[in-house]
Parts: sequence; C-alpha cells; structure tokens
Amino acid sequence: MAKKEKQRNKRSKMGTGWLWTLGLLALILGAGGLIRTTLRVPTAAIESLPNPDLSSMERQVAQKLNSLRQRVLQDLQSGLTWGRLAMNYDVHGLKQEAISAYEQAVELDPSEFRWPYYLGILLEELGSEESLRWFEMSRKIWPTYGPLLVRTGRAEFRIGNLEEAAVNFGNALDVDRQMVAPYLGLAEIRLAQGNAAGAGALLEQALQIAPYFGTPHSLMAEVYRRLGRSEDAERERRVASQFPNDVPVADLVYTELMNEGVSARWYQVRGRAFMNRGMTDSATILLRRSIDARPTPNAHNRLGIAFQLLGLFNAAEEQHLAALAIRPNFAEAYVNLSSVFASTGRLDEAISSLEQAREIDPTLIQVYVNLAIYHTRLGRRNLAIVALREGLEIAPYELRLNSRLAWLLATSIEPELRNGEESVRLAETVRDITGDEVPQTLDILAAAYAETGDFAAAVEIARRAGELAVSRGQPEFAQRIAGRVGLYEANRPYRTSAVDGG
Repeated sequence: MAKKEKQRNKRSKMGTGWLWTLGLLALILGAGGLIRTTLRVPTAAIESLPNPDLSSMERQVAQKLNSLRQRVLQDLQSGLTWGRLAMNYDVHGLKQEAISAYEQAVELDPSEFRWPYYLGILLEELGSEESLRWFEMSRKIWPTYGPLLVRTGRAEFRIGNLEEAAVNFGNALDVDRQMVAPYLGLAEIRLAQGNAAGAGALLEQALQIAPYFGTPHSLMAEVYRRLGRSEDAERERRVASQFPNDVPVADLVYTELMNEGVSARWYQVRGRAFMNRGMTDSATILLRRSIDARPTPNAHNRLGIAFQLLGLFNAAEEQHLAALAIRPNFAEAYVNLSSVFASTGRLDEAISSLEQAREIDPTLIQVYVNLAIYHTRLGRRNLAIVALREGLEIAPYELRLNSRLAWLLATSIEPELRNGEESVRLAETVRDITGDEVPQTLDILAAAYAETGDFAAAVEIARRAGELAVSRGQPEFAQRIAGRVGLYEANRPYRTSAVDGG
C-alpha cells in the first residue's frame, strides 16, 4: 500500500513539473512573440532607405556612407541617423537619395530645424518650388534665423512673388542690419518694379558694408544704365569684374552640412575656408587629406600657399612644382611660385616665373601686380610702371594697379617717371571705389596732390589717413604718414628711392 502511495506522489510531482515546464515554455514563446512584435522593422522606412551604387566614389566617401547606412538599419526610428545619412548623401552629390532620407528624418524628428532647412536648400538648388514648403516648415521652428529668411526671399523672388520676397528680406534686415544679401535682394525687387533710384539707395548701403564684391557693383551698373548714366554704368561694370561675385552669407547651420564632406573636393573647400580665417595649420591638415584622396594641381597649389603663410618656403616650392608637374600650363601656380622665390630673395627667378605665367594667361592681373612689386624692390621703377600700365589695359579699374601706379607716379625719385595729374586721377579713381575710410588710399591721394603742388589738400588728406591708421591699430604706418605730413606742411612733396615705396 505504501509502495503504491509513493508511486502516485511521484506521478503527481512529474505531472506538476510538466505543467510548470509547459507554462514556462508558453511564457517564453509569448515573450518571443512580444519581442518580435516590438522589434518589427517598419517596412515603409526600409523601403525609403536608399542603397546607391558607391563603386565610383572615393574610398573614404564610400566607407562613410556605408557606415551611416548601417547605423540607420540599426535604428530605423532615429531622426538623427537618417538626417546624418541625408547630409552625407547631399554633400557628396547623391541628391535624390538625400531627398528621401531628409523626408524620413523630418517625419521622425519634426522639431529639428536642420532637416527641413537642408532639404529646402537642396530643392532650391534643383530649381524646385517645393523648397518653399520646407523653408516654411523650418521657419516655424526658428523664425528669426537670418540666412533662412534670405534663402526664402530668394526662392520667392525666383518664382515672381515680389511682395513675399520683400517681406522676407525685410525680416532678415530686422534680424541683422549688417547682412548684405537682404539689401541686394530688395534692390533686385526695386529694379524688377522699375524703381532704379530706390534700388540705387539700397545698393549704396550694401556697398558701405561690402565694397569688394562684384554683385553690388553689377547691380549698381544696371541702376546707372537705367538712369541714363552710361559712363558710371561702365565704370561699375569694370569694377565688378575685379571682385568675386557672390557676397557670402554667414550661415553656421549650413556650414555644419559642409563639414560632413570627406571627399577631396570638400577637404579643399574647408581647407580654403580655414586659410581665409587665418587657421593655416588646420588648413594644411585638410589639404594634405585632399591630396591623399586625389592629388590634383589645385590641391597642391593651395597647400603650397598654406606653407608660404607658415613660412615653410621649401615645402611651398615643392607643392607648386608638384602642381606644375600635373598641369604644366597652370598660370596661378607660376604666380605663387614667384612669391616663394621673392620671399627667399630670388627676385630674378620670381620675375621669370611671372613671365611664364603671363605667357600662359596674359589676363591674370596678379602677374602685373607682382611684376611691379619685384621690379620696384630691384630699383627698376620704370619697369614697374610699364607692368602696371600693361595691367591697366586689361583691367582699368583694378584697385591694386591704380594704387601702385598712382604712388610711383607721385613719389618716384626719377623726375622723368613722375606725373602728378595722372597720379591724382588714378588715386581719385581708387578713392571713389573705397571711400574715405581706407588710410592707404588717402595716403596715396595725399602724395599725388603734393606732387601737383596742392599742399593744403595733401596735408588735410594725409592727416585724415593718419587718424584712420591710428584708429585701426597701425601705429607704424601712422608714424610714416606723420613724416609725410611734415613734408607737405613745408611745401615739399614726398620722394622715395627705397625699395617698395613708402
């Protein structure tokens, strides 16, 4: 009897164990179902994930794009991973792929300003009116971002919505009165409305802020043409040709997009930007990366310039020669090589290099500027004047040529080289463009007046030049100007026999 009871208890425990086992198995299977449900991949997201052929891309670009795509696959619900993938498709030229990735980033992260803003810029570049929808979405997130307002104004202007464009440009000026682009946009609207005088007033404000860019001068030329002032229009057209066209907009958000680029081109772009900001060490690192990715004459040439700025003239010479080895007719590389030669005291070699550049491209203005500088340093002011006159035949309103020639015609110790009246005309041409706020311009103009015997004007203008030099932290220059003021007060013109003028 006892034996049978033990067997029943054993079977009961076994049954209970099986029940626990079956229950646990059911729980595990259920949990697995829950896990599968939770981790179910959104089909629409996978279908919108681009998979472009990267075989023709530079190695480092393909690696980065593949890595970012894998991150998206690991977290399909992250707007940030989609956005970064879109940014990299964008900067590396895969525009259609970027559009779909940006759209997914906006859907997943609707409060992030960058995604609709970048998409709006991309579509505007492609000429699509859809850009305005994305700019509007961006403005709801950050309504006072000046570059966005400028871009929106340009997009509205392009499709003929002048009133909306004017509102956006006006709002941009409310944010920052020193932005040049809104003045230019409003001036274009005035011209489109037939109001040339109103456009001219806006352009005068723009030129006070940015006198050394071509676009304001080009628009002012059109204003003068419509007002019947043909000579002024021609002058502005020629001045415009001496400067870079585009007036940059300080767009820090867009800079973040550009910084994603890892192609040879983007290394060069950022390297040049670092050089413009005086960050030459950083520029050299990026330019070396550009050459490692794809050695081009432009990359070697720019790295040579960076080495020159750092005073590494042997390294600079190597880079300019490397550029010429790839492109033997690279005139700009010969010009930069001439600067290396001059910096190391090899002025005859510098002049020879410039003559090679002139033979390749006789319209390159820097050739004539540098020839004048080097001939002056060698005491050959007559040859410097010849070079400057040759340059002015090509670019009559080029500031550097006018300024240097005006100085030599006013101050050369050789009487046969001086011409006071021409010097005044040239110096006034420069002053008309730069205004009365550049001490170097006023110093030259004062010397020119002194050469013609108008010492009262020379004293007044030179004193103003000295005050400006002091206010701008140029004490040594101010001291040299003060010495010239003493000469003019004694009714004596300034003469130079020293290298490179005063």
